[in-house]
Amino acid sequence: EEREAAVEEREAAVEEREAAVEEREEAAEPRTPPGEPEDLAEEDEEESEDGMDADAEAADAEGFLARRRAATEESDFPDEVDTPVDMPARTRFQKYRGLKSFRSSPWDPLENLPSEYAKIAHFRSLNASRLRAVAEDPNSAYAPVGAYVTVWFSVPAEYAESAVAKSAAGEVLVVGALQRYENSMAAMHYNVTRAKDDGDVIRSKDTLVVICGLRRFEAQPIFSEDRHQGDKHKILRFLPPRGSCCASLFAPVAWAPAPVLLCRRHKSGAMTVVAAGSCVGPRANRITLKRLVITALPLKLKKRKATCRFMFFNPDDVRWFKPVELWTKEGRRGHIKESLGTHGYMKCTFDAPIQHSDTVCMSLYKRVFPPYPEDPTVQLDTLGGTPKPLPALPAPP
Repeated sequence: EEREAAVEEREAAVEEREAAVEEREEAAEPRTPPGEPEDLAEEDEEESEDGMDADAEAADAEGFLARRRAATEESDFPDEVDTPVDMPARTRFQKYRGLKSFRSSPWDPLENLPSEYAKIAHFRSLNASRLRAVAEDPNSAYAPVGAYVTVWFSVPAEYAESAVAKSAAGEVLVVGALQRYENSMAAMHYNVTRAKDDGDVIRSKDTLVVICGLRRFEAQPIFSEDRHQGDKHKILRFLPPRGSCCASLFAPVAWAPAPVLLCRRHKSGAMTVVAAGSCVGPRANRITLKRLVITALPLKLKKRKATCRFMFFNPDDVRWFKPVELWTKEGRRGHIKESLGTHGYMKCTFDAPIQHSDTVCMSLYKRVFPPYPEDPTVQLDTLGGTPKPLPALPAPP
């Protein structure tokens, strides 16, 4: 009898616990709003769980991880590419050339220019052009800092009403003027530094918002090394997390040292500053080169001679690239002596014996340019918005 009483007590306790759990689950379930059928509420829940937001987040995460892997691979094996097997290397790299010395080898800055260079401004002397622009504006007056001035404008009535309404609402009215050449497009260059290394990867030709002085516009800059020796600069595939670099793009003319901000616009519309710096000025003859490195592995070694493979896969490519200099990752220099066999093997000679663990490399270069904007008038607009035709001013009395 005592055992039966104990069992009944346990069963009653279990039933009480199950009832409490059911009450908690009912309290936690979302209630259907009044006037909405339960079927619609269930459909909304399914859409929120299996909707496009989750897919978009997954796609963004995959893209972010892919960019991180590409940046890591670029830092471990800079500029290295694989030679294609299904097509000749002389066809794949027909736009590239070799250089004896990256610093001192000649490169004509007027060779094979894109058609967009006919639409931009070219300056022989930046300082002379800037001083000429200031001298040709005799009516310009510069107010000292801290002084109160009265500014008179001749603008359409709708612009005046909009400015008065914004000023009454507490917004700041920024007043500026454009000198000569500042309403023209040019090949602009900015010296920028990464503002904050938050783990995000900024690739060359990514769409960024450029804020230079009073102007704000979207552009696709390319990043390159800021070399002070030589006239050639190597492109950077990613914005470096540390150190300064040069951002090149087609933009309205601005004179140094105008401040510059590079921002990334998110899907929500918010912008994050990714780099900051100053304007270098318009330089159409600045040479930015893209480098590719194709590699080979030594097969047989004898003193300073080596038989290498896997750089090319047919003898015609070996003979085509024979004049280009070779180098190894351990600092040796050499050249191709002759082709060997029909599978792309080649005999090479170096200035010192190399090891089996070394890698034979060949550097090829091509000049690159930033993409030209589809509608330059949007960039020439001061605020970067869609340009609108101004109404005609009334005739003076």
